[in-house]
Amino acid sequence: MVGVPEALLEKYGAVSNEVAESMALGGLNHADADYARIGQFAG
Repeated sequence: MVGVPEALLEKYGAVSNEVAESMALGGLNHADADYARIGQFAG
């Protein structure tokens, strides 16, 4: 749904700033919103 490129996941891993930014931007493209807030939790 959010369209994170597989190459980003392979290069940076799922828990990375690059992937989080891509997820937020992809979500904005599919939502009726002007901005997105993202956060990361690794455990």
